[in-house]
Amino acid sequence: MRFVGFDGHGDYAANYYFRANYILFPQRVLVGDPSDTINTATQILAANSPRDESWFLAHGVPTVLTIYCRPNPIKRSLDFLYQVHRIPAATTR
Repeated sequence: MRFVGFDGHGDYAANYYFRANYILFPQRVLVGDPSDTINTATQILAANSPRDESWFLAHGVPTVLTIYCRPNPIKRSLDFLYQVHRIPAATTR
C-alpha cells in the first residue's frame, strides 16, 4: 500500500492499513520494508515511501494499491481516491 496526501490524517491511513491486513491475512500488506515495525499511524506514514518495480519484485509484491487523500472544500470533508498497479513479472511467479 502507498499513501499520498495523508499528512495530518494518519488515522485514516491506519484504518486502511489494518483493515487490509485483516482481510488479506495470511498474506502480507507492506507500506515499506518488511522488517519495519508497524503498530501506529505514525509508523505507517514513516515507513510509507515510493518504491520502484525492482523493489516490488525483490519482495514478491504483485500489486500496489495507492490511496490518495484530498481535502474537498465544497463538502468540507476528505475525498479518497484509489489506484491499483499490478507488477507484471511478480504476478507470473
